[in-house]
Amino acid sequence: MITVSQAVPGGYRTVSQAVSVAPDGAVISVGPGHYRENLVLTRPVTIAAEDGPGTVRISSAVGPAVRVESAAVSLTGVDLDTGGPEDVCALVASGRLSLVECAVRADSWAAVFAEGTGSLVMRDSTVRNPAGAGVVVTSSVGGAVHDSVFDGLGTSAVVVTGQGRLDVSGGEVRGSGGNGFFLSGTARFAASGTTIAD
Repeated sequence: MITVSQAVPGGYRTVSQAVSVAPDGAVISVGPGHYRENLVLTRPVTIAAEDGPGTVRISSAVGPAVRVESAAVSLTGVDLDTGGPEDVCALVASGRLSLVECAVRADSWAAVFAEGTGSLVMRDSTVRNPAGAGVVVTSSVGGAVHDSVFDGLGTSAVVVTGQGRLDVSGGEVRGSGGNGFFLSGTARFAASGTTIAD
């Protein structure tokens, strides 16, 4: 296991440093703190909050906090946010991003975007974006959102467009400024057991 800590000397101080030396399949345990970084992930790794959800925040002023390219990446218990008005918080261009017990916050047109050959799997997470949509999918690879909460959204909670594919199960949509779910193009979408409370 590779460890990252802002408090304990002798280890990696940033998540990016740990990722740069991590072998395929590595687990990176991140100590509590606020990490101001733009992570670009190109190999399969798991990044987990050492002390559980709400203790690790990864944020970017400009650009995505997390960008996944050609890898199967898992984030567990990590809060993500971005301040850029044109920037998504998490971008999956190719490969797969799994978010488990994560909180994603943005102030942009979308909080999470899966495009190209990217795939999103989200479980037990929350998404908030007062300026736009929660999750936008244009990738035909397919993805899934399970037991997650969308709250405080400027537009739709989930947008699946183009040839996008997504399944949603469980969870709740509340405080949406648009549709709970919005589909267009030749999108494929299935939802079950999701509460829309608007």
